[in-house]
Amino acid sequence: MLPGWLVTWPGELVIPAAKGLSAAIAWISQAQITDGLAVKDVTRTLSSVIEWPTRMLEAILVDGFNSGFGSQAQSILPPLSWLGLVGATLLLAWRLGGVRLTVLAAFTAA
Repeated sequence: MLPGWLVTWPGELVIPAAKGLSAAIAWISQAQITDGLAVKDVTRTLSSVIEWPTRMLEAILVDGFNSGFGSQAQSILPPLSWLGLVGATLLLAWRLGGVRLTVLAAFTAA
C-alpha cells in the first residue's frame, strides 16, 4: 500500500552506533565506583527507593495491610474506598478552590 521509501529506512541514514552502545552498556554494568560498589548496586538501590512509594500506595489503595500469608492472612487495615477517596478529594477541592476547582476535580476523578 505504501511506497517503498516510506516503509524501508534508508541505509545511508542509519547511524552505526550498535557496537559502541553495546560496549558502553557492558562497561557501565561492570564498572566499579569504588572498591566493592558497582554502578549496578547504585541503580538497584535507586530503584528500590523509587519503588517504595509505589508499594505504599498500592497497599493503601488496592491491597490494604495484612498480617500473615495465604489462607492465614488477617486484614489489619483494609484498602481505602475509592468512593470515599474521591469524596474527600472533592471536599478538599471545594474548601481550597471553590466550585470551579471542585468541578474540575470531579471531571478528572470520574
